[in-house]
Amino acid sequence: MLAELAVRNLGIIKDMTLQFENNMTVLTGETGAGKTLITEAVSLLLGGRADPMLVGPWADETEVEGRFVVEGRDVAGASADLGIAGETMQESDLELADEASQETGEVIEEQAESSRAEEPTEIIIRRVIARKGRSRAYINGKLAATKSLTETAEHLVDLHGQHLHQSLLRPAAQRNALDSFGNIDLAPLREVRSRIKALKSKLESLGGDEHARQRTLDMLRHQIDEITAARLSDPDEDEQLQTEEKLLAEAAESLTAVQEAAHITSGDGSAATALAEALALIDPYESLADPVARLRRLSEELAEAGTELRLLSEQLEADPARLEEIVERRSLLSDLRRKYGSTLAEVIAYAERIGAELEELESTEERSAEIRAELAQLEAEKQKLSAKVGTARRKAAKQLTEEITDHLSRLAMPNARFEAEVGEDPGDDIEFLLSANPPLPAGPLRKVGSGGELSRVTLAIQLVCRQAPPTVVFDEVDAGVGGTSAVAVGEALAALAADRQVFVVTHLPQVAALAAQHLRVSKEQPDASDEFAGVAVHPLEGADREQELARMLSGSPESQTAQEHARELLSA
Repeated sequence: MLAELAVRNLGIIKDMTLQFENNMTVLTGETGAGKTLITEAVSLLLGGRADPMLVGPWADETEVEGRFVVEGRDVAGASADLGIAGETMQESDLELADEASQETGEVIEEQAESSRAEEPTEIIIRRVIARKGRSRAYINGKLAATKSLTETAEHLVDLHGQHLHQSLLRPAAQRNALDSFGNIDLAPLREVRSRIKALKSKLESLGGDEHARQRTLDMLRHQIDEITAARLSDPDEDEQLQTEEKLLAEAAESLTAVQEAAHITSGDGSAATALAEALALIDPYESLADPVARLRRLSEELAEAGTELRLLSEQLEADPARLEEIVERRSLLSDLRRKYGSTLAEVIAYAERIGAELEELESTEERSAEIRAELAQLEAEKQKLSAKVGTARRKAAKQLTEEITDHLSRLAMPNARFEAEVGEDPGDDIEFLLSANPPLPAGPLRKVGSGGELSRVTLAIQLVCRQAPPTVVFDEVDAGVGGTSAVAVGEALAALAADRQVFVVTHLPQVAALAAQHLRVSKEQPDASDEFAGVAVHPLEGADREQELARMLSGSPESQTAQEHARELLSA
């Protein structure tokens, strides 16, 4: 509830602090006395337009501050409203954003946390409007964006009247009102939508576009197959093949030379014979022992060289088929190095890496297939649940239409035609339609009807649906109403005040008489120290209240007949 409202320098309100009760409060007074400025002050707390023209003559700024005392159940309700608004949006909207901003959710959640034990919580909203410069908004003493202020306050106060904020004109609020009226169980559909959203997010995280992932799989499989087919095992294979290729290419020419060299160095060769003859000449002389030893070593090395050359001559032979095989193999290895690494070691390492990647992707593909199958099942389930919700909403809409139309007939709108229109399953597109003056066609509630008519329609909706914040303000709800219809309007407002705080700006004594708290708004004559007339608000009781009702009845507060009628209204 709005427990306290402080207004300074707003229009002709100089400085005013009002305290309210948690029931029905009426504000009365002569036309032009300043009643609308009080509702304007509340509108500013809801994020209404900060018009510098509102700044009064006593200072360069206007300041409005509201202290809301919120019961734990009301905070929880406000939090639930935020959740419902997000969950019952159209599916495309549901996937993009919630109805309320994150900052607003934090404010509501903060208040809900402090209200776990059902203890009252205070929320202080303050608005400052400068004659020159930017306006400022505060929530619980902290600077806040106007949007955050609006989203927080709209779950605390609903304001109805000409050009004023009216939550029930929003499609989301109309949807919530219908669901509340029809006790529509959205939990199963909400759960399926949430699971579908989570699975789609998981599917996207697994690789995004399915076609792109399939192209990647095909490419990796081709690369793995190409490298595997080469049967790589030795990173030095190419160097070894290069040596063998060189030998095979020179084999025909080198074979003769090796054979001749082997003959020369063999035991019967000229080189061995000459070395043996030289050794025989100097061997008998002890003084030549060193040259003899050296010649003997040369003879041994020559014999070893001859043996190696002979063995090599036996191994060397021209092999064109093997040479062609080596050339082809080296070409294949060169192609692999060009594609996958500068060396065979890098090619082998690349194959190991993409093998692991391919294994992971194939596992991902398998998981993606499972998710797609689960999504298909959930989509089918969602269709069934959507049809069920749509049917329930259409049934509730028909009954809601009948009950609200019945209330409107008792609120001085006997010819009005109200209709709750439900779109395709699951019926997220809900529009409240009104034709205030048939045979004119019915149009969206937000586009048709005068301020008073809209106030009465929203009053009827709230009476039927009980879908409203803890505090509701009505301005012009009684426009064009009189007689027994005025009594019906008053009784409807009093009924609404049974479980919430209701403010009414009224000119009808039948309405004012039913209030628990009566405030009279009047202009004060300026005193010697002030050249501007201000506004005063006086709580009325007893004889003072009877005189105010008498004024409203006859224009003369001193009229005995009017006072008697006033007492009759108060005692009814």
